[in-house]
Amino acid sequence: MEIDFSRLPLPDQQAIRIAFDEMAPHVEGIYLNQMDPQNLRYREEIILQGRPEDLFAFHNLGGSVCLTEGVDPICSPHPDSPRPTPNQGFWPADFNEAAIKGVLDSGSNEVKSSFVYRVPRGDGSVEWRSINAYTPTYVHQVGLIAGLQKMGAVPGLHPTMTKFLQTRATELKTTDKAYPFFDGDLAWINIQGGWDLTLGYYEEYHSPLGTTAIMEGFLGVVDEVRNRKAAEFAKLLFWMEDRIAAELGPDYKRRDFTSVPPLSFEQVVGMGDGRAKYVAAAFYLPNIAPYGQSDKSKKCFLTNNQTSRLDGVILPMAAITMDPDQLKRVNHEDQALFVVGHENAHGAGPSRDYVVRREGDKDLRVKDLLKEYDNTLEEARADLEGVASLPEAVRKGIITQRQAENAAIGFVAGLMRGLSLGAEDSHGSGAFVEFTTLHKEGAIYETAAGRYAVNLEKIFAASDRIAKRMDRIQLTGDYAGFNDWYHRSVADLPARMRQAYLPILKEMPKDYFPYYRFKFAPGV
Repeated sequence: MEIDFSRLPLPDQQAIRIAFDEMAPHVEGIYLNQMDPQNLRYREEIILQGRPEDLFAFHNLGGSVCLTEGVDPICSPHPDSPRPTPNQGFWPADFNEAAIKGVLDSGSNEVKSSFVYRVPRGDGSVEWRSINAYTPTYVHQVGLIAGLQKMGAVPGLHPTMTKFLQTRATELKTTDKAYPFFDGDLAWINIQGGWDLTLGYYEEYHSPLGTTAIMEGFLGVVDEVRNRKAAEFAKLLFWMEDRIAAELGPDYKRRDFTSVPPLSFEQVVGMGDGRAKYVAAAFYLPNIAPYGQSDKSKKCFLTNNQTSRLDGVILPMAAITMDPDQLKRVNHEDQALFVVGHENAHGAGPSRDYVVRREGDKDLRVKDLLKEYDNTLEEARADLEGVASLPEAVRKGIITQRQAENAAIGFVAGLMRGLSLGAEDSHGSGAFVEFTTLHKEGAIYETAAGRYAVNLEKIFAASDRIAKRMDRIQLTGDYAGFNDWYHRSVADLPARMRQAYLPILKEMPKDYFPYYRFKFAPGV
């Protein structure tokens, strides 16, 4: 990927150059140390052995250990390397999953924070320490702060960028708060100008046992033309919330929006968790309670990542499984419309952090009750709510009917990648539910040639019905209901997909690893 910074003002280019030379290496260092405090030593061993494929595997995996549940030495470039403890130092070494769950169920809000690590007390309980003071990452933490400060001192930057850089640097020094990043997140949301920098401790998905936020970053050039077009589509968030609230009735605690979260289409460079294992096509941050609120968030659409995945992964898979005439209609611009709808849906309805009920002094949220299906259901729900919103965009004159249909075909094409990941993967398990249920509803059908096609007269209404079912499961925290639905979907996957296509899809590349070239003005 070539990212062109040369059209930006010179102060911006100078700050970006500092970011790559003096900030990004420390983002990588923090991330790798979070995954395993031995990772930097492993990396040096790999470099000394001189096998480029091992170094590629190390960076692609985010270290020498799988980013999935547990520790699997087969995923390591060095299978004989010592196997680290699953909690990687964020909990006392003798804490297993049961002990950790006990603390998360009953501990203080500070101990539960995603921005802390926990150390033992003499009585068997734990106390928290700031993630900013985590010993294995301390040297890189200092380097990261220095890089941000140097960037923020460049004269001529847009004031909103300067404010973010300075605020985030100050927050990364803070060690006496369990939730230190609110002001920096607000400053990030309000960044204006031709480039954007997302940087901080964010999602816990890839962290060992999923209890500590992980360092990631994205630096990107803003696509103002797409932003203006998509801003109209983003206003459907109000309509989406109204529709969901009406369906769920008075039991649902409706979200009270004061404004639509800003969005930004960007050509980005990923850093840390932003470039390992799963390469995001979009994100909606911050998303960690208590500050992951829809009116205090920003949506970023990573156009180069979307294009690469569509061209390099999704379309080759769909070329094997889908009707070729329909597949000709899939294109980057209309696919982006579906992505906007998907991200809108994350901001509407019950979602992961919705409080289902209170037991004693504890709030039970969707993610607590749905357990391993929490992320699976939320991603599948966002897919279907996004598709269901396309006809409303047509009615409002934001897009054409043909664009809506193209986006729906692109959505189904994307399910091929999900199916290829397998039912054991959180993204894959959702694809099994979506594909099988849409097929049962007649929204996906098998052609005479044995390919799958989208019934364009049924896809939008079927997506709406299935999404409503998922909203209801989230509202009630119905683990048993979704568990049954999921297992039935795996068992009832159409025979041709299971027998003829799935074995081929599983052998195909499921993602890509980005390499970057940068273009700056002469002398920068």
